[in-house]
Amino acid sequence: MRTFPRIGLTLMLAAVLLLSMVGAVANARGVTAQRLVDAGWTCIVAGPHEWTHCTPPGNGLFTGESLPATAQVKVFESLEGEFLGTEILIRYDLYAGQPCVTDGGEPYHFLETPPYYACHHFDTAH
Repeated sequence: MRTFPRIGLTLMLAAVLLLSMVGAVANARGVTAQRLVDAGWTCIVAGPHEWTHCTPPGNGLFTGESLPATAQVKVFESLEGEFLGTEILIRYDLYAGQPCVTDGGEPYHFLETPPYYACHHFDTAH
């Protein structure tokens, strides 16, 4: 009789976890670059794929107000397109040649404007 409450509790916790994961996926799919722009984010189209890159308000990265040491950028196919993933940027004068583990272990990619090294946290062959 003692094992039944444990099994019931375990099943209930598993169901709650599953529902929260489904909710997180649904929320992630609902975010677009346009919604971020409407919320005050700065987004630019950049790179060889012309993806939309977004930073939060006050970051200054794409507005020229400042060059933060590091920045996390959300990347989308387009303003209304699919969320592809994140990109980590390290300012050019701070990059020390570390590999980008999530981009095949290669060195970060150099960006001229703004002058940063970038590491993608998604499949860039998309």
